[in-house]
Amino acid sequence: MKRLLMVTVAALSLGGCGQSDARVGALETKLAAADARLAELETQGQTQAQGLKAAQAELAALKQGQDKLDRKLSDLPPPLTLAEVQAAVAAALDKRESTQPEPAKPPEKAAPEAGAEAKPALPADAKAKAEEARRKLADLLPGYYANLGDPQTRQKVNDLLWEADAETRKEVVAKLKALVADEPDNKHLRMALAEAMTSTFRDVKQGLEQGILASNIMKEAKKAQSIDPDYYDAVHFVAVFKANYPPGFPEFEGAKADLDKALSMQAKMTWEARFTEIYEAYGKWYLVQKKYDDALAITQAGLDKDARAENLIALKQRIEEARK
Repeated sequence: MKRLLMVTVAALSLGGCGQSDARVGALETKLAAADARLAELETQGQTQAQGLKAAQAELAALKQGQDKLDRKLSDLPPPLTLAEVQAAVAAALDKRESTQPEPAKPPEKAAPEAGAEAKPALPADAKAKAEEARRKLADLLPGYYANLGDPQTRQKVNDLLWEADAETRKEVVAKLKALVADEPDNKHLRMALAEAMTSTFRDVKQGLEQGILASNIMKEAKKAQSIDPDYYDAVHFVAVFKANYPPGFPEFEGAKADLDKALSMQAKMTWEARFTEIYEAYGKWYLVQKKYDDALAITQAGLDKDARAENLIALKQRIEEARK
């Protein structure tokens, strides 16, 4: 059909114009070139069609492989959560401790009663202090729960929690967790829970248990901060908490940004005595790294704000002695 069309066009052109043989030859040459180009394009089209078929076949094979992989993945158990991993590690450590032989102990004067827990008895003064703290907390807690947005009241309660017994701390933390469950987006509740949980560090084992507790505390404080990024109480807490991490931890390395943010927010607020805690944490953060000049500079900056701050006065003396 293509060839017939070309010949017909050529014939019409020759018949109508009466051109010379040379012109006819030139026209036939052009027609031959066009015919060759058309054949070339047809070959390319066939090649592309074959490539397309091959690509379609490859795609079908890939889809088939994907379907097989999806079926295999669906048969796998669900991935472990962080809590499950932590629980497994804790269980393994407990098992290892239970299987290790206990060191020899000196003979005891009297064997403990069956089922009695081997808890060290509190010194008389510590026990009296714990009972006094519990009585004071009984008076403070109703107002505390009713006004968790007051940082001064929270501070008083937290100071007493450190002095109280473990059972009292457990009760307060459990109460706050229940309140948070009812109001998960209440930044004051989240902050109060994070602060109260810090007092339970003395009630858990060093190492893994304290690490898990620290992670949970940070989660609550970060949640309060995410609810309100300009919530100073949360910014303050996170900055001090991170600065007290051991060097080498990512929290310690990232503390500077949080400390700077707290100082920036303070500059826009009316001065409060608790603001010195940021300067103290910053100074200690530098001191641990043996950056004595920086530690002195930030501590002095805090003293310029509050010359009677005992925590900063003591820290300055400590830094000066360390760099001798």
